[in-house]
Amino acid sequence: RINKCFKNVASRREADKFLEEGRVRVNKRTATTGARVLPGDRVTLDGKLFVYIKYWKPVGVTSTTDRGDATNVLNASGAERAYRGQRLFNVGRLDKDSSGALLLTSDGRLPGAALSAEAHQEKVYTVTVERRISDAALERMRSGVTITAPVQHSGKAVTAKTLPCQAGPCDWYSVKITLKEGRNRQIRRMCEEVGHKVKFLHRASFMGITLNGMREGEWKPLNVKEVKLINRALREAAQRDAPPAASAAGAPALLPEQNVDVTAAPSVEQRG
Repeated sequence: RINKCFKNVASRREADKFLEEGRVRVNKRTATTGARVLPGDRVTLDGKLFVYIKYWKPVGVTSTTDRGDATNVLNASGAERAYRGQRLFNVGRLDKDSSGALLLTSDGRLPGAALSAEAHQEKVYTVTVERRISDAALERMRSGVTITAPVQHSGKAVTAKTLPCQAGPCDWYSVKITLKEGRNRQIRRMCEEVGHKVKFLHRASFMGITLNGMREGEWKPLNVKEVKLINRALREAAQRDAPPAASAAGAPALLPEQNVDVTAAPSVEQRG
C-alpha cells in the first residue's frame, strides 16, 4: 500500500493526512488512501521525488535522526540542508565506534527491501583485530558461530548461529568479512567468539554501493548505476510481498529516473 512509502518519515496518521490533502501523486495522478504502489510507479510528495544518498559515516557519529543526540547523522552529514522539505533517515545503522557506508533516504520502502532477512543484501567490512587471526578462526567464522544479540525492536536477547559468510585476511591484522544478515554488533560478537577483539571496523560497501572516490565525512547522491541497485531491491521486495498470483504475473522493471532525479542534488559533498 502507498502508506509504506512514508513508513519511516511519518506516522500512519500523518501519511493518511498527506493523502487526504492531495499532496501525494502516483504517476502524476493524485493518490487516494489505500492505493497500491507497483514497481515502476513514480511516487511524489509535494512534487518531490525520493532521495537516495550514500554517506561515509565517521567514528563518533550516531546512526540516529534524533535531534536530541548532538552526534546524530543528519547534523553530522549536513545532507538534509540540501534537501529542504524532505525528511531523511538512515537505512539500518552502524555502531558509533564504526565507520563506513551508510545510506540515507526519504523512501520508506527501502529499509524493508534492504534489511529484511529475506533480502540477503551483502554488507562488506574491513575489520582490524588486536593480533593476527588464525586460519582456524576464519574458518569458524565462515561456517557460522553462535552469538547472543538483542533483537532491535524488542530488545530481547536471542542466541543463534550466524549464517555462513565470507571471511579472509587482508593483511597481518585485518580481515575482510561479507555478511548477508545484520544482527546487533554482529562482527564484534563473532570476533569475540573466536577469541579476538575488534580494534577498528569499517563498512566498505552496502548492497553493492561503495565509497569509492569519497572521503570520510562526505555524502553523495547515488548515481544511475547505484539507483538501479536500489530499484532492484525494491522490485524484489515487492515481489516477495505480493500475493502469489500477482507475483507470478511479474511486474515492470523500475527505471532509475522513475524514483529519483540523480542530477538534482544542490550539493554532493558535505564534511562531517
